[in-house]
Amino acid sequence: MKSHHRSLPLTVLIPMLIGFTTSLIAQPSGLISWWQGEGNVLDSVGSNNGALNVPLSYTAGQSGQAFSISGGIVQIPDSPSLDPSNVTVQAWVRATAPGTYRYVICKAGGAGGVSYALYTGGGAGLIFFVNLASGGGLVLSPSADGNAVWDGNWHLATGVFDGTTAHLYVDGVEIGSGTSTANTNGIDYSSPQPLLFGDYQIAGGLPYAGLLDEVKVFGRALDSTEALETYNNANSPAGTNGLVSWYKAEQNALDSWGTNNGSAPLKPFVYTAGRAGQCFFPQGGDALIPDSLSLQPSNVTVQAWVKSVAPASYRYLVCKARGAGGVSYALYTGGGSGLIFFVNRAGGAGLVLSPAAAPDEIWDGAWHLATGAYDGNTSRLYIDGTEVGSGTDGAGEIDYSSPKELVFGDYQKPGGLPFIGEIDDIKIYDHALSSSEILGTFTGTNLVGWWRAETNANDSVGGNNGTTQGTVTYVAGRRAGSAFHTSGGVVSVPDSTSLRVSNLTVQAFVSALSPGANKYILCKSANASSASYALYTGPSGGLTFYVSTAAGAVASPTVNASAIWDGFFHFVDGTFDGQTVRLYVDGKEVGSGTSGSGPIQYGTAQNSGALLFGDFYSAPGVSNFVGSIDEIKIYNYALSASEIDANTYKVVLILNQPQSQTFTVGSTVTLRVTAQGPAPLLYQWQFFGTNLPAATNSALVLSNVQPAQAGPYNVQIITPTLKYTAGVSGQAFQLGSGGLVRIANAPAFETQQFSVQCWARAVNPGTYRYLFSKSRDPSYYSSSYGLYTADNGGLKMFVVLAPPSGTTAYGFITATIGTNIWDGAWHLFTGTWDGQFVSLYVDGDLAQSVDSFGGTIDYQTYFQNGDLLLGDVIATPGPFHFNGDMDGAKFFDHALSPSDVLDTFTNPNSAAATTGLLSWWRGESNTLDSLGNNNGTAAPAPGSLLSSTAILTVAVVNAVLTDPGKTGNNFQATVTGPTGQSFIILRSADLNSWTPVVTNTVPFTFTDPLAPGSAARFYRAVSQN
Repeated sequence: MKSHHRSLPLTVLIPMLIGFTTSLIAQPSGLISWWQGEGNVLDSVGSNNGALNVPLSYTAGQSGQAFSISGGIVQIPDSPSLDPSNVTVQAWVRATAPGTYRYVICKAGGAGGVSYALYTGGGAGLIFFVNLASGGGLVLSPSADGNAVWDGNWHLATGVFDGTTAHLYVDGVEIGSGTSTANTNGIDYSSPQPLLFGDYQIAGGLPYAGLLDEVKVFGRALDSTEALETYNNANSPAGTNGLVSWYKAEQNALDSWGTNNGSAPLKPFVYTAGRAGQCFFPQGGDALIPDSLSLQPSNVTVQAWVKSVAPASYRYLVCKARGAGGVSYALYTGGGSGLIFFVNRAGGAGLVLSPAAAPDEIWDGAWHLATGAYDGNTSRLYIDGTEVGSGTDGAGEIDYSSPKELVFGDYQKPGGLPFIGEIDDIKIYDHALSSSEILGTFTGTNLVGWWRAETNANDSVGGNNGTTQGTVTYVAGRRAGSAFHTSGGVVSVPDSTSLRVSNLTVQAFVSALSPGANKYILCKSANASSASYALYTGPSGGLTFYVSTAAGAVASPTVNASAIWDGFFHFVDGTFDGQTVRLYVDGKEVGSGTSGSGPIQYGTAQNSGALLFGDFYSAPGVSNFVGSIDEIKIYNYALSASEIDANTYKVVLILNQPQSQTFTVGSTVTLRVTAQGPAPLLYQWQFFGTNLPAATNSALVLSNVQPAQAGPYNVQIITPTLKYTAGVSGQAFQLGSGGLVRIANAPAFETQQFSVQCWARAVNPGTYRYLFSKSRDPSYYSSSYGLYTADNGGLKMFVVLAPPSGTTAYGFITATIGTNIWDGAWHLFTGTWDGQFVSLYVDGDLAQSVDSFGGTIDYQTYFQNGDLLLGDVIATPGPFHFNGDMDGAKFFDHALSPSDVLDTFTNPNSAAATTGLLSWWRGESNTLDSLGNNNGTAAPAPGSLLSSTAILTVAVVNAVLTDPGKTGNNFQATVTGPTGQSFIILRSADLNSWTPVVTNTVPFTFTDPLAPGSAARFYRAVSQN
């Protein structure tokens, strides 16, 4: 007898494929073929598809994926289109010392011949050549230096033959001046063979070991201008003038500009999808660049694209280290968890710290360009090309004593203050870039207008300045600073040619509560019936983007009103690429676009063609948008989905996605996710899209896993937001849920006499937790005044006084009470400042009054716009968040007397409790000011993020039939296998028709009667799980 057993897959899962869209750059005419290396050898423009002749792999490329060739060959069958009389061969290449006479791309001929090729030549550099017909010989271009082209970085190689001269370009720049021939025989295509990537013939022999991406063949000779254009260097002149180092993070730490190449990381340090290509993703690791004199300039600029959410305080992104833990210059988060650039001066002169960017200005989950500059006198910080504050003066030489490495992701080689986030395109300059140069590195040539709404209607980049009509006010913006509030007003920007773009992207932050139908957020005026392009609420009251072509208005799909008009800021993009109109909200496309080709129609019949923010008409009317608009941008091309996603603010970032696993039945499986965002993050695991009960931690542990649990798992990560609970009267702010209230700065909050008051309760809230905070300066006394638990965990009322004339010493005046107040019961806390005394009261009784001997409170507004916060000192909840409840927060325009304070406690409706009361945030399921116009907003805005899918698959283990044999008139065998799995035993005489014998759970023994003289039998075990 024979036993026959096999295993079958228990679960067949089809995971979703997520595609990444990249913007297409217009290519010169004559493009024949384009092999992009995106996991295949397909020709993306022609029909010259390839096949793998020898196994090779794919890896992250200059764009998407690339061919990873090491003994492998890509073979493109010969066709007439690959045999042009004039030819251009172009590809991105990357290798390290590939050797001599190695063929990168070769159009093969008979008997080992070659028609044209890119190869390394005898000098191991790079040469392009053609073989002329009728024995005309080779025409070899000048050779690129192997040290320059085979340095482990990506380079664009372009070989050209125009019928008389062979040219080679590397990164758009010609090597030499070409090699000419008087022979007019043309290229030899006799006995044509395939086009090959990675060797010179199908049989191999001279293999290229390296990476190859975006291979193209043109049926004509590109000229020098086109060769440079295809290289498509997006940097402005300011982006290369004086450049010392440029680290692109394309799977290495190499310096793509100079020679300051990095070593292998000492700690876990990975790469992920970056703002362009890939980026550094330290996750607690660091990359080290060996010290060199070029990294020790007297004046310096440090620039990098950065992305994170709440990276914590005192974390280093880029740091030039010195001995014994010292620093020469650095970009770091500082004490306020924002971003600061500083230099350390020689001779003990100390640090010069730039003004600090607020955390919500930089750490919002989107990519931002951070630039720190020191010119020998002033330290400055720029975010997205715009200066933060006005610099910090401090002349001197940078201290480079005991120099050590340049470190990415920490402040020294051993680590200790790691940055958790992403860093891309790090650059070091040997001089301080000017403000215009820094702005140019951010805007490039595609951003034609940027209206930041910083209490004016000026265009930051294009000169298209606007004016306000009617009543346009300024309120707290989404990111930082202020925003337009167009209720009863409109911003008008005169028509200009730069605003009459062919393709475009319109981008803005918008916020409103049910603005109504047909209200215009942005309108490029054309005629009385429609705009050239516009963002408006449409008939449904949602949001739509449209452009007007000769065929009429073409409108994008519409987002529902309930999804966008909820009182929070949303990031919107409307795009038109000449073919399709699209709308994106918070980085996600609404629908799939609306087709509509043709040029946009422009005109001046309506409003003289002006660009309007807040209405269809230049005077506010029926189309007036009652809401807020911030950071308005217009680009002269359609941003891709990936570019829009890179610009989109995200409350949460997933650092490590849950990973697919294969399990054996009965084992324990753990799925994990690591996320970064405002604490406390909430988790909900899902199985086949359905929430799993009690699966609300960052790790999902499945014990004794059974086959029915195989399938797709995701986790929904939910950000904390402001909640409400029962208060002293009505409802109260439940700040412990992770939310806070942000109130836009107002002149009334910057007075020299005032009182702040609130009911609060908590149990041991911790130290340095803020109930009230008037934002000031995160690098030195974060608040001008406030209530916080301080170092003793009790409560302090404080004010920060400006230095007396001729001094630099600020005054920090506090009144304090102990920790016995945090007993879980409601208490009324009142802090007053009368110009001399700081006083703190609890439940109407004076706890302490401290004499400052006079002074003036120091108010600064560049940090968080000087806004008033309830529940934290930073607008993104963090380590200083108050973990308790608050009710009836009040602001008075004077210092309450002791009797007044007692009255507010015993009789909240007394004259003392209401006289001079400017604002009262009652927490009745909203953040409104019940007395004035100082309404607050909840932060952070509610949000969630769904992880990628992790697939759990059963590891199918073969059942084994052991001890087979004949017992009497029966066949008998024992079946073993994975514990708990069920198998059916099947019998067959011909291996085609099978009859069930028995089903059982392993291990088990079965018998099967044998008929006298029966034919041979076969048995198999098939899993039933």
